[in-house]
Amino acid sequence: MTSIALESVVVPGRLGGISLTAVRGELVALVGPNGAGKSSLLDVARHGVRPGSGEVFVDGKRIGSLSARERAQYIAWLPQRPGLPAGLTTQEVIAAARYRFEESYAASASVATRILRERGLEKLASRRMDRLSGGERQRVRFAALAAQEASFWLLDEPGNHLDPAHQVQLVSELVKEVDCGRGVLWVTHDIPLLALASKASTRVVGIIDGGIAFTRRLDDAELLDDLSHLFGVRYEWVESDGTPRICMLEGV
Repeated sequence: MTSIALESVVVPGRLGGISLTAVRGELVALVGPNGAGKSSLLDVARHGVRPGSGEVFVDGKRIGSLSARERAQYIAWLPQRPGLPAGLTTQEVIAAARYRFEESYAASASVATRILRERGLEKLASRRMDRLSGGERQRVRFAALAAQEASFWLLDEPGNHLDPAHQVQLVSELVKEVDCGRGVLWVTHDIPLLALASKASTRVVGIIDGGIAFTRRLDDAELLDDLSHLFGVRYEWVESDGTPRICMLEGV
């Protein structure tokens, strides 16, 4: 099974010997306080930062041995603060995400049109990215991830610019992608949103001081105790209209 594997990865001052494997068909939520090393872990996993020691493997291959186009086959990345392409329309941004494919621009644009339509964004097709709201831009960026057709999505706090309804929609989309066989590494501070993920295919990894504090399945009885100690606040499962939710109640 295709995987991303970090083996004893050290980035001085940021990561201290982390080993972590993610596979297709699994959502791995990376949680922890600010400065814990979550974004650094994604940077190493996508080959944006070279570790001081340790190795990163994708599909059993050292990530450093792959070309940018080959890496794009495996990894699509959404940073916490994406750049804003000057003067490009949403359709052009999505078409450009298919750079790893040997196809004409007309073919890429056709895929972009289809994806915009499927996601209810067709009215934005000819609008420039710099003239969209923050939430609209983020929805277009997700469309671009889909266009890339990579095995894994690496997402750094993707719900930042979304309103609550679209945050819920975001988690629903991630669950669908995982159910279709994609792997997702998701950095998030929105602990209550974890309750919306699939318990069967979601793993929560707590990061602190550049290391792994715990790894739990979403349905693990000890997960909320670990989260409570990680953040210094109390989390509990509560029932609302028959649906289990994670709520922050008080200090530990």
